[in-house]
Amino acid sequence: KEKASSTPYIVVGYDVRTHSQMLFDGLISGINLSNCKVLNIGLVATGVNYFASFQEFFINNEKIKPAASIMITGSHNAKKYNGFKITINNEPFFGDELLALYEEIAKNPNIQIPDNFDFFEIDAKNLYIDFMVKQFSHLKDFKTPFVVDCGNGVANTVLCEILDKLNLNYKGIHLNPDGEFPSHHPDPTNEIN
Repeated sequence: KEKASSTPYIVVGYDVRTHSQMLFDGLISGINLSNCKVLNIGLVATGVNYFASFQEFFINNEKIKPAASIMITGSHNAKKYNGFKITINNEPFFGDELLALYEEIAKNPNIQIPDNFDFFEIDAKNLYIDFMVKQFSHLKDFKTPFVVDCGNGVANTVLCEILDKLNLNYKGIHLNPDGEFPSHHPDPTNEIN
């Protein structure tokens, strides 16, 4: 019989930046030290991370509802930047709460966090793809051509599979994730990009 877990589980995903893996390793070591558990969803877009935080998973015959999510991403900023997008109980964690966390961390500058890369690997991508295909099924076989530019970010970890399943008439460019962003700066709000 399944039972609900009392252990806090945290969804963690990361983007393609060259330093995301280093941040992931440090972050999950800290999460493990705090007696929480990590649900690793891997290289994904932020939307997949948020989506995963609303899902239920089964780990060791326990029903798991994530208590929080952390997305390691620099978003649309230059490749040298990175950070965390955090939700707790599916609510954004930012502003004064984030400053309070920073102040708590700053009080403990010498804390030692041993490496602990334990996690449960979760396939959130396929859940997300299936959900999006269902939600946009009314667009299936839509023949108007369009172009998608993934800018060598993580969008194509799910995007083209969704578009293919909907049988849409698209051309994809800069599809391969590359933390050097060789095609152009990742900011889509800049018209030249």
